[in-house]
Amino acid sequence: MAATELLCHLVGVDPSKLSREEILILEAELFARICEELREIFREQYRDYFRLMKFTVEKENAMLEANFVRLVIKDILSTEEYNLSGVAYYADTHEDVIHEVVDGVECRSSGKRGSRGRTSVCMRATRAPQKASTGTTARPWPEDGSEGSGPSADERRGR
Repeated sequence: MAATELLCHLVGVDPSKLSREEILILEAELFARICEELREIFREQYRDYFRLMKFTVEKENAMLEANFVRLVIKDILSTEEYNLSGVAYYADTHEDVIHEVVDGVECRSSGKRGSRGRTSVCMRATRAPQKASTGTTARPWPEDGSEGSGPSADERRGR
């Protein structure tokens, strides 16, 4: 059974009674709703960071939008059900591309010219904010851009 059929049954829709066009519209709507829910989950994970940085809702939305694919891949990898090679295979792309997305390399270009030719809007998020031993929220994005205590590059690649 295809994923679309499973989702249709979950929401109580019989896909056999829909035209091809209606199925495509339903798929788009389900996809949009799933993305919205994931975005809110990520917003909750980074709530303390956003509050600490005094982000407006618009800035939060921009950061989440710019890093949505990255956050989804990192979430998939955190389950340890898939490694980087598995995600690359499923996405039908080269492993290096997935690695660059996870690392936040040029995750989105704004198109504006800057000192390097274009400006990139990227969060340096590698994991959800953690509580520090002092009771304050530890910064989820290290100042130096390193990944802190997260998995090494080889571990992310499944080696």
